[in-house]
Amino acid sequence: MYRDIGSLNWVFNIFDGLKEQDRIRFQNTDFLVSPDMKWTDETDLKSMYMLLLFKDTRLKTIRDLKSSDDLKLLKDVKNDIETKLLKQYGNLPLNKVKLFFHYQPSYYQLHLHIVHCDNELNYKSMLLGKDCHFLDTVIDNLEMNLDYYQKCKMVYCLNDNSELYKRFQK
Repeated sequence: MYRDIGSLNWVFNIFDGLKEQDRIRFQNTDFLVSPDMKWTDETDLKSMYMLLLFKDTRLKTIRDLKSSDDLKLLKDVKNDIETKLLKQYGNLPLNKVKLFFHYQPSYYQLHLHIVHCDNELNYKSMLLGKDCHFLDTVIDNLEMNLDYYQKCKMVYCLNDNSELYKRFQK
């Protein structure tokens, strides 16, 4: 069972209400949002860095997005970020944040990064060796073709320390 994977226990502990409940800034039945550890001062909006964790455990990466329900979920996420989450931060406009996925991700539970546009230091560090897929682009691609992410080529870098790279070397 997917929930038995040890490296994701921290995620499931949050979902199950066992850990980090005081850090959740927005939550509904489909996802929750909390500050990333990189955002050390929540009064400094320009350093905003949050993670949105999708609760559906079948969604591990953007490759798992393939249905009209998934497309609706992503549109709802965008709407909730704009109309509910960012309202908590002084009505910060949606165009002031970057919303993106990584492929390959650092862990395999679908999550979305929410980063203030002026947070260049953390944003650039997140780009190193990773391919970002912006939420709007993912939505557009799924609108064109629901199986886009099952068919498309996604190129990404592997650094020497990555587990996947090590496995290829064996």
